[in-house]
Amino acid sequence: MAIRFRVLAFLAFVAVSEGGYRIKPTQHHDPQYLWSANGPDEVSLYRIPLIAVAPNGDLVAITEGRKINGNDMGYKFISQRSIASEAVLGVYGDQKWSPTHEEVDDGYTTPSGVILGAIVTDYVTKTMFVVYGECIHDCPTSQTFVVNSTDNGRSWSEPVDISSQVGSDKVAFAAGPGTGIQKMYSPHKGRLVVCGHYHDIVVGQSLMLTEGFKCIYSDDHGYSWKNGSVIPGLLYNKTKREGDFLPNECQPVELPDGNILLTIRNQYRFHGAARMFALSVDGGETIRYETFRVAHDLPDPACAAGMVYVPEYDVLLHSNIISTNRRANLTLSWSYDRGKTWDASNRLVIWPEGAAYSCMTVIPSEGSPRYVGVLYEQGETSKADYGYITFVVYDLNPEKID
Repeated sequence: MAIRFRVLAFLAFVAVSEGGYRIKPTQHHDPQYLWSANGPDEVSLYRIPLIAVAPNGDLVAITEGRKINGNDMGYKFISQRSIASEAVLGVYGDQKWSPTHEEVDDGYTTPSGVILGAIVTDYVTKTMFVVYGECIHDCPTSQTFVVNSTDNGRSWSEPVDISSQVGSDKVAFAAGPGTGIQKMYSPHKGRLVVCGHYHDIVVGQSLMLTEGFKCIYSDDHGYSWKNGSVIPGLLYNKTKREGDFLPNECQPVELPDGNILLTIRNQYRFHGAARMFALSVDGGETIRYETFRVAHDLPDPACAAGMVYVPEYDVLLHSNIISTNRRANLTLSWSYDRGKTWDASNRLVIWPEGAAYSCMTVIPSEGSPRYVGVLYEQGETSKADYGYITFVVYDLNPEKID
């Protein structure tokens, strides 16, 4: 009987490598297709992949089922599948992912539907949270909800409306898409942080005029949430053009100095078609403009991306579309200086054809972590037709250097 992998690194202190490491990622197994468009469940399209590690070490995958068509607007539900980490690594042989469970259903009542979303795990209280919005697009009001699971993703609570805590009836917040974090270092150790894009609601007016991004956080293990500062696009409430500053969907990670690094969708390709990065030094409460940087060595056509930091090897991994003009060529990249530079030699193509959003997680294993999982939107052609939500595992193959 296999011994259950424990997630000890998240419970108290994550040790940062005292020596240098280099990694040589290789694919651990064939990709697994977790959801497909127009499959046996007759869902038109699945989009917005989220993946996280449950308190017991299981992997929990979440996605957005679009019932009628593939548009951002429309009726939707939130679907979930899970698997033991040992199984996905092959320790349990051919054990499969659990069947799909529909956890949140908008019931064909909200024309803009639910929208994912971010997943975050509190390893102190052993609780998982999914933050999602409803009626984000083109609605006179919008809501932000949280559901939680205390049994490693097997079941989820009824939705809790936190709109009054993180906005108002005139502000829409769409978490992620991706994962939130629980801070493991000071300041604000133990805090839950979720970031995403937002816009002020002006009836009859394009959301792009007032859009930007912000973080929300909880210091009481998800019982209540507060707003961090808002970073709007510039010029505010003005029509945006190619080259304007409009930060959008984002993904945070925590670095060993306690700072939060964000990878940000660069919607109008401010200073070029590349990722934007920014820092928060106070646990997501503020993000200052002077910390923004456009990573010209990490091309991106304006799309969501995934990111994880592995402190044991002091390496930052990133999954995004390496292209300046189309959603194709999903690529795993890694940086040894915590995202300051992205050497083109430190890249591995995940899927060369049509692809889009992705989400990453470090997979628990015996000893030091050496596996990362990527859940991503995969098409079958050169354009992002989003036919599948696909999962693949990479072995980092870490090597200590002098």
